[in-house]
Amino acid sequence: MSIPLINWREAPFLRLLLPFVAGILSAAWLPYSANAAMGVAVGILPGLVVLLWLSYRRLPYSQRWIFGAILGLALAGLGYLLGSLSDERRAKDHFSAQLLEQNLISAEVLQIQPRGERLRLQLKLKAIGTTSAGMQSTRGRLLAHLPVDAAAGKIGIGDHLLIRAAVAPVPGPKNPKAFDYRRFLHNKNIHYQCFVQENDWRLQSRTSERAFARLTYAARQYCIGVLRQHLPTANEFGAGSALILGYRDETPGELRDAYAATGATHVLAVSGLHVGIVQMVITFLLQFWGGKGRERRVWKMGITLLGVWGFTLLTGAPSSALRAATMFSFLTVGRALRRPANVYNTIAAAAFLCCAYSPASFLMWGFNYRIWR
Repeated sequence: MSIPLINWREAPFLRLLLPFVAGILSAAWLPYSANAAMGVAVGILPGLVVLLWLSYRRLPYSQRWIFGAILGLALAGLGYLLGSLSDERRAKDHFSAQLLEQNLISAEVLQIQPRGERLRLQLKLKAIGTTSAGMQSTRGRLLAHLPVDAAAGKIGIGDHLLIRAAVAPVPGPKNPKAFDYRRFLHNKNIHYQCFVQENDWRLQSRTSERAFARLTYAARQYCIGVLRQHLPTANEFGAGSALILGYRDETPGELRDAYAATGATHVLAVSGLHVGIVQMVITFLLQFWGGKGRERRVWKMGITLLGVWGFTLLTGAPSSALRAATMFSFLTVGRALRRPANVYNTIAAAAFLCCAYSPASFLMWGFNYRIWR
């Protein structure tokens, strides 16, 4: 079985992705230097000016490599710059510079995950201090573990909490061969956690700033409730909710071990396979929609994109599903415009967009790399 060769002319984004990723990797491997980041930022500007000048000037064929070389260097510099600045701890107002033995924290809830007798919250900090009167504005993400009770069960996305707790860095693995949870959280820009006692937090306010996120979370909880009603046993519900919605918080450990033993753990996580199935089903159903012309193609494109991204958000928008939804969005738009799609170019375009939005996403397992700093 022969592997088809890449036609570089049909995959321009692949050529753009390689130097961009090289810049991101250099930021992950090399020690951070504010002077180096500033130098790269200043160096990109004249490079863009030269690119604009070369784009208006027709170079001889033998000198066209100059444009590509300058563009590659600019993309590598941009990747290094984005990768260097993506770590929130490098911000001057990050809360890590204001930590004490006990901290009073005002934060917004970004994500909610039940973990047995604890509720794990991903928080976006707004202010920190020792007393309510002496709190100062700050920024950064924090992982908070709250005991599950009636009050904690009413916490919603976008709620503002007031917490008193000791904040500490996420510890590394005790076994060097074990899964590095600290590294996993680092790629999500989370580096600190706290364990909150039952009486050491209260709801500060509810806002409508994240109304869409609250609606998506409520829809997901409703779907989980429907599955819980029709899948009575723990194993059935654990497998069904993981396969359909990517909800693995209540999957029994024995079931996870069974899937791991057969090498099928990836099935329990929402990935490109699930998003692809949704896209295929929508495309199949839309083929029975009569009519011709551009308007029909636009409507089909809109419905397909709405279905793909609706499913992605319903599953909690994990990184694997976001990458797949981005790729299928390119395919859907290209089909609507009747443009031939090159699979390498589509994958590279999706990867480029995801890395530009979150450079650390390239360092995650979903890109099939495990890179240590």
